[in-house]
Amino acid sequence: MPEPLSHEREALLLVQLAHDSFTRGGVAVLAASQALPSATQVYAMLVARTSAPHRVFRAQSGSVPLGTYSSGSAAQRHCEADLADRHPGSEIQADWYVGISEPERPWVLLARINGGPERPVGYEVVPIDVAVEYDPLTSA
Repeated sequence: MPEPLSHEREALLLVQLAHDSFTRGGVAVLAASQALPSATQVYAMLVARTSAPHRVFRAQSGSVPLGTYSSGSAAQRHCEADLADRHPGSEIQADWYVGISEPERPWVLLARINGGPERPVGYEVVPIDVAVEYDPLTSA
């Protein structure tokens, strides 16, 4: 098994710390553990920073493409910037939903605008696997 990259080691350490905090129990430990990112958040950060050898990420608003990037985090930043441009002067808290069991599905931007409820706001990052060469058995 290859040696994990530095951000992978950091993510794994955060997951272990969160797990240890929850399994030890106690109010003080539980309160401290709430400051740690969840395993889902760590996974989302890890996926966003690590691109597959032949994977690109399309930022989109509805069905309108905004741009295509070699990293998920760049596509996320584009979506967040576009949302901010559409709501000038608003307070926006953004979060991304990435399905751990289905990382190839679009990542959905959830946002609270001016203290409102967190809801999907129509932005997605779509992971796209790019073929290196034509394969008649897998191509439609």
